[in-house]
Amino acid sequence: MITLSTASLYPYGLNRIFNIASKTGFSAVELMLRSKTDNAYFDSWDAGYIKELMAQNNVAVDSIHVPFEFEDNPNNFDEIYNLAKELKSKFIIAHIPRENQNDYIRWFEKIKDKNFETEPVLLFENVHIKERKEKPIIPYENIGQLNNICFDIAHSMRSGVDTEKIVRGCKNIRQFHVSFWDGKEDHISLVTHEQDIIQIIQNQNADFCLELCPKAFENITDWNNVAEVLKENLTFLKEQS
Repeated sequence: MITLSTASLYPYGLNRIFNIASKTGFSAVELMLRSKTDNAYFDSWDAGYIKELMAQNNVAVDSIHVPFEFEDNPNNFDEIYNLAKELKSKFIIAHIPRENQNDYIRWFEKIKDKNFETEPVLLFENVHIKERKEKPIIPYENIGQLNNICFDIAHSMRSGVDTEKIVRGCKNIRQFHVSFWDGKEDHISLVTHEQDIIQIIQNQNADFCLELCPKAFENITDWNNVAEVLKENLTFLKEQS
């Protein structure tokens, strides 16, 4: 399965994001839940509305990413889980905690070894190592101990670790967040960086979720540019799957 993260087109509303995903060839998305302090947050939490978008555009919600605010106040996982179940999503994505996120660490320790026998399955995603940011509580060399992993390639590349070696050592990667880090920006287009990405994702039996940022586009408000970038990246990922 190849999906598009709705965070890739964050400046747009969900209705336009689903429509763009459909028109550029994606059959599914990863739904990034917007924090409840954001404007128009409810669109991403309203199961009925999302089902309408799914039907109108013939686009499934393959996975759901918890909102950023969840790491500060992780008290509504049941609400997120029930939403994912109603939308028939395969995965829920949450970050590995950083060392100073005490409440989030307590939630993580309680749930990280839970056996999700049916979908949706909870995947934990690696975060980048960065100056002035606390380190993740699980070092990259130990990430393979997790039962189910969403591996973010750009986060790993930005962290200065041997991404290819780490991926080869992880047997529980269920999904990749796919994008590139060029030394300055992460979550940029794979195009022109294909060989670097191929070395990481070749022979991997996992879903690919294209997760870009606005800087991946020359002009994110230009439909032609958005369509070109998304189609090029989708074509490349199809060749690898």
